[in-house]
This record gives sequence, structure tokens and C-alpha cells, in this order.
Amino acid sequence: MYTQYTRDIESDERLKLLSGRSMSEQKAELLRSFLIWSAIWLSIGLLFFLIHRFVWNSRVVIAGMVVVGFFEFVNIETLFRWRGYARETEKSREQAYSRILEEGAVHVTEIKSDEVAVLGARGDEGDLFIFDVGDGKLFWLHGQWISPTLGNDAWPNDHFAIIRSLDGSAELGIRGLGSKIKSIRELSHEDFPSLGLPKEELVAGTMDSIREFFT
Repeated sequence: MYTQYTRDIESDERLKLLSGRSMSEQKAELLRSFLIWSAIWLSIGLLFFLIHRFVWNSRVVIAGMVVVGFFEFVNIETLFRWRGYARETEKSREQAYSRILEEGAVHVTEIKSDEVAVLGARGDEGDLFIFDVGDGKLFWLHGQWISPTLGNDAWPNDHFAIIRSLDGSAELGIRGLGSKIKSIRELSHEDFPSLGLPKEELVAGTMDSIREFFT
């Protein structure tokens, strides 16, 4: 089953909109990553320094220390670059969440399925899930964001809903409404070398015709 509709915001959705992830939490994650990588590279640098103390005039050791210094510079530059990205992302999300609260309603895409095909993530693309929704239709869901954040967290779920703003520009999350699908078909990257589809789409087809979308 595949259906779309609008409804009022539910209590746990309103709570998520009001709480959300704060900017301080995002900064804490970035800082934690920065400190971990800094500790790694500085430890390596200290090791080269200690070796240099006992290996007289070693060009290899000096070159190693230069390399460590370069990667630490890259680490610092990445921290500041991602802080700016996180700030812009948080600002956009806060605006979208405020808009949803003002509207008091959300757009829902509800899915029921007894069978799913899964293609594991390639690089940072995220997993691809292909749900058989009946009536000769398949529902494709693709990306890193796919996992229930509302309701139950069983995944892939045989009954779930994707919650968005009324204009579809902001995703509030996936609500798990059923239980984990028992019939899961694993796809191989060797058989399905390319995706070429958006992160979400309803298409005509059956589980036996999936290969046609990759050729």
C-alpha cells in the first residue's frame, strides 16, 4: 500500500520539533572528532620527534614530522569548514521546524509492504530499499537518513510513514508503525552496478523486474 495525505502534528512530533538537536550538540560532535584526530596526529608527531632525538640527522624522521604537521593543518581547516556547514544546516532546519509548528500539520507518505529488496550502501550514498507496495508498484527509498526516529525502530518496517512539512521541503523523520519485514531480498553491487534514481520514487514494476531499472 502506498498513500499520501496531510494530518495534524502528533504530540511526539511536536516535541521533536521543539527540542531538536541544538547547535551546541553539533559543535560538540565536531570538537570531539577534532580532538580525536588531533591526538592521533600529535601522538605520531611526538613519536617521530622522540625517534629524531636518537636517530642523528635522520631526513626520513624530519620528513615524517612535516607530513604529520600537514595533516594536522588539514584537520584544523576541516573543523572550521564543517562548523560553518553545521551552522547553515542548523539554521535551515530551525526555519523549517518553525514553519511546521506554525502550520500545525504535516504531509505523510504511508507505506505497507510484505517484501523488500536491499542494496547496501556504496560509499556515502546510503542504503537503497525497494518495497513492494502491491498493484504492480515499487517504492524506492535511498539515502543515509533512512531509519525510524518516531514510533518503533524496527527496520526495514512492514508499515511506516515518512513525515514532512506540507511543502515537502523539510523531513521530520520516519515513523515505524509495524514490525520488521520478514521477507528481505539482498541485492549485490555486482549485479546492480549503478543507481541513477532519486532518493524516493514510486515506480511501476515487480520484484522480478528490479534488474530492468539498472540497465
